[in-house]
Amino acid sequence: MAVRVLLIDGHDRRSLAAVRSLGARKGEYEVFIGSSRRINSSRFSRFCSGFVRYPDPYTRERAFIEFLSRYVESNHIQVLIPMGDSLTELIVQNMNSFRGSTEVLAPEIETFNIARDKSQTLKYAQECGVPIPRLYSLDDVKRGRVVEYPLVIKPRISTASRGMKIAANRDDALEFYNEVDSQFQRPIIQEMIPDVGEHYQANLLFDKHYVLRASCVKKKIRQFPISGGPSTFFKTVEHNGIEDLAIKLLESIKWVGPAEVEFMVDPRDNTPKLMEINPRLSATIRLSCFAGVDFPYLIVKNALGEETDLVRNRNFDYYCQWLIPGDIANFLFNKDRFRQEHGYFFRRPDNFCHMTYDSNDVAPFFYNLLAYGISMIDVRKLARFVKR
Repeated sequence: MAVRVLLIDGHDRRSLAAVRSLGARKGEYEVFIGSSRRINSSRFSRFCSGFVRYPDPYTRERAFIEFLSRYVESNHIQVLIPMGDSLTELIVQNMNSFRGSTEVLAPEIETFNIARDKSQTLKYAQECGVPIPRLYSLDDVKRGRVVEYPLVIKPRISTASRGMKIAANRDDALEFYNEVDSQFQRPIIQEMIPDVGEHYQANLLFDKHYVLRASCVKKKIRQFPISGGPSTFFKTVEHNGIEDLAIKLLESIKWVGPAEVEFMVDPRDNTPKLMEINPRLSATIRLSCFAGVDFPYLIVKNALGEETDLVRNRNFDYYCQWLIPGDIANFLFNKDRFRQEHGYFFRRPDNFCHMTYDSNDVAPFFYNLLAYGISMIDVRKLARFVKR
């Protein structure tokens, strides 16, 4: 019989990659999509076996958990995969509600919190010898101690560079710290790696026994916001140094499940320095699957306790583009838009795939456009997106 899998955060672009990955294995999986939003691209994929709309987890947390626990039990869902940071955290916090009725490949809450909280992440990285940017205290800034500007001030817990500020001097640093602190308590102050530094991510998967089962390293070519944000054009690369550092860090905290570990190479000493751990499946998994590292499939197998061989990516210079709205936004705000090695609409490289468009599964692309169109009606959301 087919394994029944439920992907929640169905409106997230990584859900679309996952439903296509699993659904394409005909007869092996029935893939269901869950979301609080009726309009989302994944539910309209031809590989989706069904859709469930659940209570908004951000405004009705208890109702969401109760609804979801009943749903997975009554519908015999064998594996539950949360996609985004917030829902992954919510599931991990309420793991007892799902034990015995479904499988979730995720760490214990204490381990999850180490990865979720950037301050804890950097502390553990220092302890196990993973290089990090230089950190400063608020007292360092206030007392005018030796501080090299610009500084990055960012929340301990956030996603997609939300809340991050760049301070060019002491006055900016104090103003921005108070501004960020008013929304996110006790933000981090750290040196800014020069923006010519190359940005990498290591996508890793660990089984229930903390054993590495999959790895794929990618290099960010374009992003939005321009100053730092999600990848809009990226490629697979070979970088054993970054891969080894990421593995070392996650092994040290006894990680379980998927994670994305981000680094920037400091051009001043050519050292990869840790930016953060994103404690969930990477938004760039479309490229991983395209290159042959099928994270969704491996997550299901290991969640069910089926030991898999280690899969390390060996297909380098494979490319992926998140065109709408990501790379189009980069084009609009990037002063070097016409000096890119690979164009936004033309001069695309070989071994290229789209984040959301697939000629064998076209409908989700157009529903994705509809969803973005609806979201842009909310001018406040659009302003926050452009301002970040």
